Amino acid sequence: MNNIFRRASNVAHYLAKALPTDWYWLKRSVKNSMLYRGEEYLANRLLIMGHSVEKGITMPNRRYGFGYGVVRLLISLCQEYRAQYGSEKEAFQIALDDLREYLQIHQEANFELPEDIEEGIRKLMAFKTGTEVDCKMVTKEEFFAYSDFSSFAHSRHTSRWFSDEDISDETIESVIELANTAPSACNRQSVRVKCVSGEKKNEILGLQNGNRGFGEKINKLLVVTFLQPSWEYDIQSAGYLDAGIYTMNILYALHYHQLCACTLNAHFEVKNIEKVQQILNLNPLEVPTVFIGVGKPMEKMMIAKSERIGVDKIIDFLK
Repeated sequence: MNNIFRRASNVAHYLAKALPTDWYWLKRSVKNSMLYRGEEYLANRLLIMGHSVEKGITMPNRRYGFGYGVVRLLISLCQEYRAQYGSEKEAFQIALDDLREYLQIHQEANFELPEDIEEGIRKLMAFKTGTEVDCKMVTKEEFFAYSDFSSFAHSRHTSRWFSDEDISDETIESVIELANTAPSACNRQSVRVKCVSGEKKNEILGLQNGNRGFGEKINKLLVVTFLQPSWEYDIQSAGYLDAGIYTMNILYALHYHQLCACTLNAHFEVKNIEKVQQILNLNPLEVPTVFIGVGKPMEKMMIAKSERIGVDKIIDFLK
């Protein structure tokens, strides 16, 4: 009986701590997604939709006529943004570059786009200013060319161009050994990594919708997880933060070992999270947070421009 009361007390304790936190984030999510449509929201949508276009442009086996729905939405968002906030801001100009290159590659391939898309892009090009930036083709040597940490960090990009060469388990172990230098809150070290290949890899990629067009070329799939019991209920989101820091270290370690990588989100419904746990035979309290598709580089690869907004938009100096 005492054990029952103790468990009930623990549940009440967690609910008392969790409900205010969850209600806070629920209110913020509703406000952001349903009520707020200001400049920051629109600028962010331009960056997201523009990157979707870049992804199609840089696919290893590019399919012309891709992404009509995304392109139409990007055109509409550009029109809305310009009408409200002008045409000089970075996010707007970055989106115009994506639309310009989308039109350009189809013209070069003599592929006829729908009239509304071509006309919409041409009209927006009247507001393009500054240097034109394209996605670029690089050699393997150029991709891994660096002399110090600054050039190393700037040379790292997502690549979906994987060769057919196999990556040894020993190489992956070396990658994780280097990635293991990542900081961890209170040294909890709750992050785990599963290196998946073969049929299990294909099963997981079948649940993830961001790998179409290149997923079959992924040699190894790294599944980054964290152990839920390492975090108290009201700070479990910090588990994702630790996993995110560790993931960036993995990406740097992969680049150091001259391997190509593409991060893939694990934003799944609960039923698919459970499927991943079943496929990998994970403890139900081990939470998948992100996937990383890994492969050896091809001799030539095309990478997205992924233009960054200026540092002045990110940093504020407060006194």
